[in-house]
Amino acid sequence: MKQELIRNLKRYDYKFVEENNIIRIDMRTWQEIIVSINDGKIIIEDRLRAWNILTSFPMKIKTALFLNPLIVIITVLILGSGLGSNVYYFFTGLLIAINVTIVTFSIYYLIRIEGKKNRIAIWLNGFSVKNK
Repeated sequence: MKQELIRNLKRYDYKFVEENNIIRIDMRTWQEIIVSINDGKIIIEDRLRAWNILTSFPMKIKTALFLNPLIVIITVLILGSGLGSNVYYFFTGLLIAINVTIVTFSIYYLIRIEGKKNRIAIWLNGFSVKNK
């Protein structure tokens, strides 16, 4: 299984690092996929690296999709609550713009990473993937 995955990663020119039973695959956009193979059990995880557009520390994409809008809402509500109504409307508009940006990038990264995780699962199950 592991050798099949490594062969396919080399064939499609993915950068990866192999450490014992763990393979870290670089997705080139602050993302990595971690494949852990222990006693025939396969775990495929995703991770955002530190200092990317969504987070300042490593975390899963789904966690970032949940936490980032929540943090922005709380921050803007705290900072904007003591200001006048015109400034508060500005902060509300800023809140909406930031949340739309965060959700858009999160969905883009989520679609990319889930597609690659599915392809890795197919490779690990011994099916060949043909590009048209």
